[in-house]
Amino acid sequence: MTINDRDVAHASPCVAGWPIGTSQSSVCAMFSYIARRVLQMIPLILGITVVLFAVIQAAPGGPEAALLESDRFIDPAVIEAYRERLGVDQPVPVQYIKWVTSAAMGDLGTSFSTTRPVSEMILERLPATLELMGASFLLAAILDALDGRMARILNATSDFGAQLDSLADIVSFGVAPALVLYFWSLQTAGGLGWAVALFFIVCCGLRLARFNSLLGKLPPYARNYFTGVPAPAGGLIALLPIVLWLALDIELVSHPLVVGGWAIIMASLMVSRVPTFSFKTLKIPQ
Repeated sequence: MTINDRDVAHASPCVAGWPIGTSQSSVCAMFSYIARRVLQMIPLILGITVVLFAVIQAAPGGPEAALLESDRFIDPAVIEAYRERLGVDQPVPVQYIKWVTSAAMGDLGTSFSTTRPVSEMILERLPATLELMGASFLLAAILDALDGRMARILNATSDFGAQLDSLADIVSFGVAPALVLYFWSLQTAGGLGWAVALFFIVCCGLRLARFNSLLGKLPPYARNYFTGVPAPAGGLIALLPIVLWLALDIELVSHPLVVGGWAIIMASLMVSRVPTFSFKTLKIPQ
Protein backbone atom coordinates (compact mmCIF):
# COMPACT_ATOMS: atom_id res chain seq x y z
CA MET A 1 0.00 0.00 0.00
CA THR A 2 1.42 3.36 -1.04
CA ILE A 3 0.65 6.92 -0.08
CA ASN A 4 -0.34 9.18 -2.95
CA ASP A 5 -1.43 12.78 -3.17
CA ARG A 6 -5.12 11.89 -2.81
CA ASP A 7 -4.41 10.01 0.42
CA VAL A 8 -2.47 12.99 1.72
CA ALA A 9 -5.27 15.38 0.80
CA HIS A 10 -7.80 13.32 2.78
CA ALA A 11 -5.46 12.75 5.72
CA SER A 12 -6.09 14.42 9.02
CA PRO A 13 -4.58 17.90 9.51
CA CYS A 14 -0.81 17.71 9.85
CA VAL A 15 1.48 19.52 12.18
CA ALA A 16 4.34 21.35 10.50
CA GLY A 17 7.54 19.37 10.59
CA TRP A 18 5.89 16.09 11.53
CA PRO A 19 5.32 13.11 9.24
CA ILE A 20 2.38 13.36 6.87
CA GLY A 21 -0.76 12.02 8.46
CA THR A 22 0.19 13.03 11.98
CA SER A 23 -2.84 14.78 13.41
CA GLN A 24 -2.94 17.67 15.83
CA SER A 25 -4.70 15.51 18.42
CA SER A 26 -2.06 12.77 18.29
CA VAL A 27 0.77 15.29 18.72
CA CYS A 28 -1.05 16.92 21.65
CA ALA A 29 -1.57 13.48 23.18
CA MET A 30 2.13 12.73 22.82
CA PHE A 31 3.19 15.96 24.53
CA SER A 32 0.60 15.35 27.24
CA TYR A 33 2.14 11.92 27.80
CA ILE A 34 5.64 13.42 28.02
CA ALA A 35 4.45 16.12 30.45
CA ARG A 36 2.83 13.51 32.68
CA ARG A 37 6.01 11.44 32.70
CA VAL A 38 8.13 14.47 33.63
CA LEU A 39 5.76 15.42 36.45
CA GLN A 40 5.79 11.84 37.71
CA MET A 41 9.59 11.97 37.88
CA ILE A 42 9.53 14.84 40.41
CA PRO A 43 8.04 12.92 43.38
CA LEU A 44 10.12 9.89 42.40
CA ILE A 45 13.36 11.88 42.52
CA LEU A 46 12.33 13.51 45.81
CA GLY A 47 11.52 10.09 47.23
CA ILE A 48 14.95 8.80 46.22
CA THR A 49 16.64 11.77 47.90
CA VAL A 50 14.65 11.16 51.10
CA VAL A 51 15.71 7.50 51.17
CA LEU A 52 19.38 8.39 50.54
CA PHE A 53 19.34 11.07 53.21
CA ALA A 54 17.68 8.69 55.68
CA VAL A 55 20.37 6.07 55.01
CA ILE A 56 23.09 8.67 55.59
CA GLN A 57 21.46 9.77 58.84
CA ALA A 58 21.02 6.17 60.02
CA ALA A 59 24.68 5.31 59.41
CA PRO A 60 26.61 4.77 62.66
CA GLY A 61 28.93 7.50 63.83
CA GLY A 62 29.10 10.89 62.19
CA PRO A 63 31.57 13.63 61.31
CA GLU A 64 32.69 13.77 64.92
CA ALA A 65 33.33 10.00 65.12
CA ALA A 66 37.00 10.40 64.11
CA LEU A 67 37.54 12.83 66.98
CA LEU A 68 35.80 10.62 69.52
CA GLU A 69 37.82 7.53 68.51
CA SER A 70 41.14 9.19 69.27
CA ASP A 71 42.92 8.36 72.53
CA ARG A 72 43.33 11.94 73.65
CA PHE A 73 40.60 13.85 75.46
CA ILE A 74 38.52 16.13 73.28
CA ASP A 75 36.67 19.01 74.86
CA PRO A 76 32.91 18.60 74.18
CA ALA A 77 32.84 22.28 73.23
CA VAL A 78 35.34 21.56 70.44
CA ILE A 79 33.16 18.71 69.16
CA GLU A 80 30.06 20.90 69.24
CA ALA A 81 31.87 23.69 67.38
CA TYR A 82 32.96 21.13 64.77
CA ARG A 83 29.38 19.90 64.33
CA GLU A 84 28.15 23.48 64.06
CA ARG A 85 30.73 24.30 61.39
CA LEU A 86 29.54 21.31 59.33
CA GLY A 87 25.88 22.15 59.94
CA VAL A 88 25.01 18.74 61.41
CA ASP A 89 23.79 20.29 64.66
CA GLN A 90 20.70 21.67 62.91
CA PRO A 91 17.29 19.93 62.81
CA VAL A 92 17.10 17.02 60.34
CA PRO A 93 14.53 18.74 58.02
CA VAL A 94 16.82 21.78 57.75
CA GLN A 95 19.80 19.53 56.96
CA TYR A 96 17.77 17.75 54.27
CA ILE A 97 16.69 20.99 52.60
CA LYS A 98 20.26 22.30 52.55
CA TRP A 99 21.53 18.95 51.27
CA VAL A 100 19.02 18.80 48.40
CA THR A 101 19.57 22.47 47.51
CA SER A 102 23.35 22.05 47.40
CA ALA A 103 23.07 18.89 45.29
CA ALA A 104 20.73 20.65 42.86
CA MET A 105 23.37 23.38 42.45
CA GLY A 106 26.14 20.85 41.84
CA ASP A 107 27.78 21.32 45.25
CA LEU A 108 28.58 17.84 46.59
CA GLY A 109 29.88 19.16 49.88
CA THR A 110 33.07 18.46 51.81
CA SER A 111 34.45 15.11 52.87
CA PHE A 112 34.22 14.51 56.63
CA SER A 113 37.42 12.45 56.61
CA THR A 114 39.69 14.64 54.46
CA THR A 115 37.88 18.02 54.77
CA ARG A 116 38.36 18.44 51.02
CA PRO A 117 35.64 19.18 48.43
CA VAL A 118 34.11 15.95 47.17
CA SER A 119 34.07 17.17 43.54
CA GLU A 120 37.83 17.83 43.77
CA MET A 121 38.47 14.30 45.00
CA ILE A 122 36.35 12.86 42.18
CA LEU A 123 38.27 14.94 39.62
CA GLU A 124 41.57 13.48 40.82
CA ARG A 125 40.32 9.99 40.00
CA LEU A 126 38.85 11.02 36.64
CA PRO A 127 41.51 9.33 34.41
CA ALA A 128 40.66 5.88 35.77
CA THR A 129 36.98 6.78 35.58
CA LEU A 130 37.30 7.64 31.89
CA GLU A 131 38.84 4.25 31.16
CA LEU A 132 36.01 2.45 32.92
CA MET A 133 33.52 4.78 31.25
CA GLY A 134 34.74 3.90 27.76
CA ALA A 135 34.41 0.17 28.39
CA SER A 136 31.01 0.49 30.05
CA PHE A 137 29.59 2.71 27.30
CA LEU A 138 30.76 0.30 24.63
CA LEU A 139 29.18 -2.62 26.48
CA ALA A 140 25.95 -0.66 27.04
CA ALA A 141 25.73 0.26 23.34
CA ILE A 142 26.23 -3.37 22.28
CA LEU A 143 23.62 -4.64 24.72
CA ASP A 144 21.19 -1.88 23.73
CA ALA A 145 21.51 -2.90 20.07
CA LEU A 146 20.93 -6.57 20.85
CA ASP A 147 18.22 -6.58 23.53
CA GLY A 148 15.33 -5.51 21.33
CA ARG A 149 16.25 -7.86 18.52
CA MET A 150 16.70 -10.78 20.89
CA ALA A 151 13.31 -10.05 22.47
CA ARG A 152 11.66 -10.11 19.04
CA ILE A 153 13.43 -13.34 18.05
CA LEU A 154 12.34 -15.01 21.29
CA ASN A 155 8.85 -13.50 21.01
CA ALA A 156 9.33 -11.96 24.46
CA THR A 157 8.45 -8.33 23.73
CA SER A 158 6.24 -6.47 26.20
CA ASP A 159 5.33 -2.93 27.23
CA PHE A 160 7.16 -3.46 30.51
CA GLY A 161 10.29 -4.48 28.62
CA ALA A 162 10.12 -1.33 26.50
CA GLN A 163 9.83 0.88 29.58
CA LEU A 164 12.65 -0.99 31.34
CA ASP A 165 14.84 -0.57 28.27
CA SER A 166 14.21 3.17 28.32
CA LEU A 167 15.06 3.32 32.03
CA ALA A 168 18.38 1.63 31.33
CA ASP A 169 19.00 3.97 28.38
CA ILE A 170 18.45 7.16 30.36
CA VAL A 171 20.95 5.99 32.98
CA SER A 172 23.54 4.74 30.47
CA PHE A 173 23.25 7.45 27.82
CA GLY A 174 21.76 10.37 29.75
CA VAL A 175 22.84 10.46 33.39
CA ALA A 176 26.27 8.86 32.96
CA PRO A 177 27.55 11.09 30.10
CA ALA A 178 26.19 14.21 31.80
CA LEU A 179 27.97 13.44 35.08
CA VAL A 180 31.23 12.56 33.30
CA LEU A 181 31.16 15.83 31.36
CA TYR A 182 30.31 17.75 34.54
CA PHE A 183 33.16 16.39 36.65
CA TRP A 184 35.59 16.61 33.74
CA SER A 185 34.91 20.19 32.66
CA LEU A 186 31.51 21.72 33.43
CA GLN A 187 32.01 21.95 37.20
CA THR A 188 34.41 24.85 36.67
CA ALA A 189 31.44 26.82 35.35
CA GLY A 190 29.62 26.46 38.68
CA GLY A 191 25.85 26.35 38.70
CA LEU A 192 25.66 27.01 34.97
CA GLY A 193 27.65 23.85 34.25
CA TRP A 194 25.35 21.83 36.50
CA ALA A 195 22.34 23.30 34.68
CA VAL A 196 23.79 22.13 31.34
CA ALA A 197 24.27 18.61 32.73
CA LEU A 198 20.68 18.53 34.00
CA PHE A 199 19.44 19.88 30.65
CA PHE A 200 21.16 17.00 28.86
CA ILE A 201 19.57 14.44 31.20
CA VAL A 202 16.10 15.94 30.81
CA CYS A 203 16.37 16.04 27.01
CA CYS A 204 17.46 12.40 26.98
CA GLY A 205 14.44 11.49 29.11
CA LEU A 206 12.09 13.42 26.83
CA ARG A 207 13.62 11.74 23.80
CA LEU A 208 12.96 8.29 25.25
CA ALA A 209 9.44 9.24 26.41
CA ARG A 210 8.58 10.44 22.91
CA PHE A 211 10.00 7.25 21.41
CA ASN A 212 7.84 5.10 23.70
CA SER A 213 4.73 7.16 23.00
CA LEU A 214 5.14 6.65 19.23
CA LEU A 215 5.73 2.88 19.36
CA GLY A 216 3.44 1.21 16.85
CA LYS A 217 1.93 4.53 15.76
CA LEU A 218 4.28 5.58 12.97
CA PRO A 219 3.28 5.05 9.33
CA PRO A 220 5.27 2.40 7.42
CA TYR A 221 7.32 4.95 5.48
CA ALA A 222 8.58 6.55 8.71
CA ARG A 223 9.83 3.37 10.38
CA ASN A 224 13.23 3.57 8.71
CA TYR A 225 13.96 6.80 10.58
CA PHE A 226 14.13 8.01 14.15
CA THR A 227 12.51 11.30 15.13
CA GLY A 228 15.59 13.10 16.39
CA VAL A 229 18.96 11.61 17.27
CA PRO A 230 18.55 8.36 19.28
CA ALA A 231 19.57 8.48 22.94
CA PRO A 232 22.48 5.99 22.60
CA ALA A 233 23.97 7.94 19.71
CA GLY A 234 23.40 11.27 21.46
CA GLY A 235 25.03 10.08 24.66
CA LEU A 236 28.07 8.67 22.90
CA ILE A 237 28.58 11.63 20.54
CA ALA A 238 28.27 14.03 23.49
CA LEU A 239 31.53 12.54 24.77
CA LEU A 240 33.41 13.52 21.60
CA PRO A 241 35.31 16.37 23.36
CA ILE A 242 36.76 13.85 25.81
CA VAL A 243 37.84 11.58 22.94
CA LEU A 244 39.57 14.49 21.19
CA TRP A 245 41.21 15.56 24.45
CA LEU A 246 42.57 12.08 25.15
CA ALA A 247 43.58 11.22 21.57
CA LEU A 248 44.94 14.53 20.32
CA ASP A 249 45.68 16.37 23.60
CA ILE A 250 43.70 19.43 22.50
CA GLU A 251 43.15 21.56 25.60
CA LEU A 252 40.61 23.81 23.87
CA VAL A 253 37.99 21.04 23.73
CA SER A 254 38.09 20.74 27.54
CA HIS A 255 36.95 24.34 28.05
CA PRO A 256 33.50 24.52 29.73
CA LEU A 257 32.14 26.74 26.94
CA VAL A 258 33.07 24.17 24.30
CA VAL A 259 31.89 21.18 26.33
CA GLY A 260 28.69 22.91 27.44
CA GLY A 261 27.90 24.14 23.94
CA TRP A 262 28.44 20.69 22.46
CA ALA A 263 26.29 19.06 25.15
CA ILE A 264 23.46 21.54 24.49
CA ILE A 265 23.66 20.86 20.73
CA MET A 266 23.44 17.09 21.24
CA ALA A 267 20.63 17.44 23.78
CA SER A 268 18.69 19.65 21.36
CA LEU A 269 19.19 17.16 18.52
CA MET A 270 17.80 14.36 20.68
CA VAL A 271 14.51 16.21 21.28
CA SER A 272 14.41 17.68 17.78
CA ARG A 273 12.33 16.36 14.89
CA VAL A 274 15.31 15.87 12.60
CA PRO A 275 14.84 12.48 10.87
CA THR A 276 17.77 10.19 11.65
CA PHE A 277 18.27 7.03 9.62
CA SER A 278 17.76 3.82 11.56
CA PHE A 279 20.32 1.11 10.86
CA LYS A 280 18.01 -1.48 12.39
CA THR A 281 16.45 -2.05 8.99
CA LEU A 282 19.76 -3.00 7.39
CA LYS A 283 20.22 -6.71 6.75
CA ILE A 284 23.52 -8.47 6.23
CA PRO A 285 23.42 -10.61 3.05
CA GLN A 286 23.77 -14.32 3.71
